[in-house]
Amino acid sequence: MTDGAMAVTGRKRQGMIRFWRISVVMMALCVVLGAMAAQGSAATTQGGKGENHVARIDKAFGSNGVEKVATGGPYARQSVQMALGPNGRIYGLEGNLLLAFEPNGKPARDFGNGGRLRVESPHGELNPTGLAVDSQGRVLVSGTITTYPFTSDLPIPANTSLFELPPAMQEAFVDRYLEDGVPDPSFGDAGETDTTFALPRPTGEPGKGVEFQRAVVQATTLAVDPENRPVVGGRYIAAIYYCAYGDQLFTSFVGRLTASGAPDSSYAGKGYASGPSDEVDALAETIDGGVSTLNGDTTHCAEHAYPGPSTFDALTVNGDQSPVLDPARPPLITSSLLAVDSKGRALLFQAATGFSEEPPRLIRLQPSGMLDTRFGFHGGIPLKGEVTSPGAIAVDAKDQILVADSTIQHPYGPRLVRYTAAGRRDWRFGKKGLLEGPIVNDTRGGVSALAIDGKGRIYAAGWVESKTLKTHHGIQIVRFLPGR
Repeated sequence: MTDGAMAVTGRKRQGMIRFWRISVVMMALCVVLGAMAAQGSAATTQGGKGENHVARIDKAFGSNGVEKVATGGPYARQSVQMALGPNGRIYGLEGNLLLAFEPNGKPARDFGNGGRLRVESPHGELNPTGLAVDSQGRVLVSGTITTYPFTSDLPIPANTSLFELPPAMQEAFVDRYLEDGVPDPSFGDAGETDTTFALPRPTGEPGKGVEFQRAVVQATTLAVDPENRPVVGGRYIAAIYYCAYGDQLFTSFVGRLTASGAPDSSYAGKGYASGPSDEVDALAETIDGGVSTLNGDTTHCAEHAYPGPSTFDALTVNGDQSPVLDPARPPLITSSLLAVDSKGRALLFQAATGFSEEPPRLIRLQPSGMLDTRFGFHGGIPLKGEVTSPGAIAVDAKDQILVADSTIQHPYGPRLVRYTAAGRRDWRFGKKGLLEGPIVNDTRGGVSALAIDGKGRIYAAGWVESKTLKTHHGIQIVRFLPGR
């Protein structure tokens, strides 16, 4: 064999050796990668780190992620409110029924009567409308208390129609309960405060100078500030007059109690801030201790009353109007849902006007109350597809926005979509931006509350009808893990 042939043969041998070495390395790498994939799959199956990337039902909560409690009675199918406690407990309010759940979703048996109690008062009839939990884990419920019989400075003449009679005496109430459901004796009068916040009494027909004996106040919303002071929003009757039928002129207000339950006369310099519309439809606490409000309006002086535009307002921690509000901020036709992100921007839903069939739009307002045109598409996001009728809204720690559809109807469970802080649908969330709850063939209901805990877990609550419940009606809470 020539030297050249030997050189060629040597190169072939070296090439074959390199080929086999590479093949062995590739085979070993495949084995390692396969093992890693198997570990990742096992981690996902066992609830390890692999699951952190996937938004899904939290099956460690309740029964496979869902907790249903029978309620029934006259409050079935009403909106459900929800609040989270610092100890991980979850509270739900449906009508006068207050429920408490442990962090795992099971009823908190040491609260009230096996996890439930009736919100009642010896002083009158309660209509609860607000729910909150303070930093010490105490549960607060607010609303309107009505007492009968009522009296008036005005004599009631013969042949007076029902519309001309003075209203019943109504005040705002706030109850505070300890973690076991016992009324807090250090708050108000044995755990309850009834107050008009020193709001003015209603006058008679404008120009006649008639006043009733007491203010007539109705509370609609509740928040708790960083110093555990309850902040209540609602409306009061400013005047009673005649316009074809007897009518009442309402004005919105926000009032505050001290941490011990006394009316806080220092708030806004007189104990309350009033205006600019008929009533406070929604109230949200801001990071600086103030509140943002969405105030609804109604067209009066007609056989029927029609909802009018809403006004966004913002108050400082002292109850003064925020200095950054723009007086030229426009009124909007909105729903009564409101959330505020970490930058003080308000998230709400702008409704279609007139007879338009356009879907509602999720919009964001700057702290000035002006539309944030950088959000979404030309300042908003049309709700299309799976979530078209918003029932609840929440903002997480990254200013990502969660919206839940108001209805649960087979073949759907609760449906949630998530949008980024820039106003784009978050395609990483759930399946193409949509997260659905478990499907139960005999269940239908609604979602009226969303909450996010310190671990980013998402809670959706609302009324439910199900054959699995003794009364066929109840409250349902579903917990989701948020994923990445």
